[in-house]
Order: sequence, then C-alpha cells, then structure tokens
Amino acid sequence: MKKILEGPSRRVGSIFQEVDTNFIEVCNSILRIAFPEYTLKGYAETEPAEPVLFDCYLVKEDATIWGIVAEKNHILGWNGQAWELLPYKITEINEALQFMFFDADKIAITAIDGLAATEVQSALAELTAALVANGLITISQGSGSI
Repeated sequence: MKKILEGPSRRVGSIFQEVDTNFIEVCNSILRIAFPEYTLKGYAETEPAEPVLFDCYLVKEDATIWGIVAEKNHILGWNGQAWELLPYKITEINEALQFMFFDADKIAITAIDGLAATEVQSALAELTAALVANGLITISQGSGSI
C-alpha cells in the first residue's frame, strides 16, 4: 500500500479535473463546428471580470447564472456587451451533428409523446407511417419515393 501511495499515481481530484478539461475540449470542438467564431472556455461558474467577444461557458445545471435564467447544457456567450444564451444547447448541437454524419439507426433520441422510437431511423419510419395512414403523403409502389 505504501508503494502505491508514494508511486507515480495521481490523486482522484486531479483525474476528475482532467476529465472535466477533456469534456470541455470535446464540447468546444462540437460548438466550433456549428459556430466557428465561438470558444467554449469552461463551465459557467464564476463570471469572468473581462470577457472576450465570443467567449462561451457551459451551464452545468438549471439556474440563474450571471443574471440569465438558463437550463443545463445551455451555452452562455459574450456578445461584446452582455451575456446571452446561444440558440441551441450543446446537446442539441451534438444531436444535429450526429444526424448529419452518422447512420440514422445508430443515433439515440429522446422520444416525444406518441413516438415509441428510441433512434432516428425508427422515428422516421413511425412518422412516415403516420403521415401515410392519415393521407398526408402517398408512397409510390416500387419507386421508393414519396
């Protein structure tokens, strides 16, 4: 045990700090795909004394932060004069990117009321079936087109 404590191991707190740092870096990469001018600097905790244009901070939980009512995963951005919520949460940007770059049957979704699907491909099939059943669209047999 003494060897473990004196060895090259790291404290648990430092490991968690690295996880947080890596998570912010991943979220920053996602954010910059959607909004190249923005930079995610960290979590929205202590308001920066001198924010820089397009600096952003990720909201950890529902709260009023820096005078703005925000929900978990919202992004607060500095517009040069005041803090504002970006139009999309980091989770919404991530879902949109997954939808564009991955197979639809591999993207998990949170189902809305009346939808049983848990991934995009099944959700599209359910929606199409409902539209056809209600006569809102027709599908040409054999052509695969709507």
